[in-house]
Amino acid sequence: MPIRSTALALAAAVLATSTTPRAAELSGDCKPVFAALEKSIQANHTTTTNRGTDVLHGVTVDGAVYIQVRGAWRKSEISARDNIAMSRENLKDASEFSCKALPDSVVDGTPAANYATHTVNDDVVIDTRIAIAKGTGLALSVVTRLPGGGGGDVVTRYAYGNVKAPI
Repeated sequence: MPIRSTALALAAAVLATSTTPRAAELSGDCKPVFAALEKSIQANHTTTTNRGTDVLHGVTVDGAVYIQVRGAWRKSEISARDNIAMSRENLKDASEFSCKALPDSVVDGTPAANYATHTVNDDVVIDTRIAIAKGTGLALSVVTRLPGGGGGDVVTRYAYGNVKAPI
């Protein structure tokens, strides 16, 4: 499996496992979620992803994706644009997906619009909460509840300032 940014993988999980009859038929509540994820994937950003005691770091700069693996940075074979294209293609084949606006909040001092997504695909249920910066429309955090009850949460935080390629 090619190396990919954790942030991209999570965004792809939201998009790829989403199950809607047609991308064009996204509900009004889903449109800002997909817009924010696509905008965030393309923006220069860093990610920190926590799953239990595991911490993963990713960087996207000018569409190139880097991920830290066992302490060393590597460039992914998949670009940000490739990830979006794959996610859109997967969305076309999906069957059920819903989004719900949640109360606004503040994430690290930034006003955020919050959404919950619920996905059922081949009997796999994935629930995600996404915080989107009100001023920029960029994702601030994505919390994904893994299926099966014992998987726990995967939490990804995005940062957008002063981002440089690590290698």
